[in-house]
Amino acid sequence: MWSVMSRAYGCYAVFIGGRLGSHIIALRHHRDDTYSVFDPNYFQIRMRNKPSFIGYTNLYFRAAEYFDDYGMACAVAGIRPPS
Repeated sequence: MWSVMSRAYGCYAVFIGGRLGSHIIALRHHRDDTYSVFDPNYFQIRMRNKPSFIGYTNLYFRAAEYFDDYGMACAVAGIRPPS
């Protein structure tokens, strides 16, 4: 997921699935090289660079137990943001 997103600007819908069902979040790589995460269950946050984005998102996924609950399937779809 990170390797695709860090190379191409835009929005991404990320589907995760597992033993508790499924969930979807949105990720965005902005043209100013900042990154956003939107989780409809909790929040939206924007980070200044790729290392902070990857570190925070991994930490958040672990704290929310998404790796345990939804770690069996992952699909990423690119979405063209409005111009």
